[in-house]
Amino acid sequence: MARRLKGKKESLLVKEMFEFYYLLGEKRTLALVAKHFDKAKVSVDHWSAKYNWAERIERRTVEAYKAIREKMEEDKEEGVERIKKRYQNIINILLKNFEKKLKEEFGKIVEINNIHDFQELAKLDLFLRGEATGREEQTIVFEDYDAREEKKEGKKEKDATDESKEDKKLLKFPQEHQAI
Repeated sequence: MARRLKGKKESLLVKEMFEFYYLLGEKRTLALVAKHFDKAKVSVDHWSAKYNWAERIERRTVEAYKAIREKMEEDKEEGVERIKKRYQNIINILLKNFEKKLKEEFGKIVEINNIHDFQELAKLDLFLRGEATGREEQTIVFEDYDAREEKKEGKKEKDATDESKEDKKLLKFPQEHQAI
């Protein structure tokens, strides 16, 4: 948060010093500002603290990065749209050439003769427009925790019963091998 300034407003000279300080970038030091403006380092330190130079630098830097990031996102989106339009234009030209060639060679344009052809054409149209070409449904089933635990317990009991049946099967001998 910005501190409230006591006393006078920032003078034009001090504002100019701040701007110089900001423009120094990574080489930024208050000593360089003092030297450049031929002022005592103590005075520059005082003005820096009084007018929150460090906080103002940080705020400006964050704002600059935000602006750069937003511009890059805009450029990226515009670039993607430009590329899509370019590809669509190329496809339209190719389709017109294909249609022309079909008319010349076969005397007619390709017709849609069945629903499958129509579906494929519709999907292609949606795809080229950037829309979804299919629909995927997901079903989420919520089970009661207690019911799930009961199922687990029932399964364990069933597994135990099945194991004992298997054991009994293994213990059974064919009649011809049974003891007298």
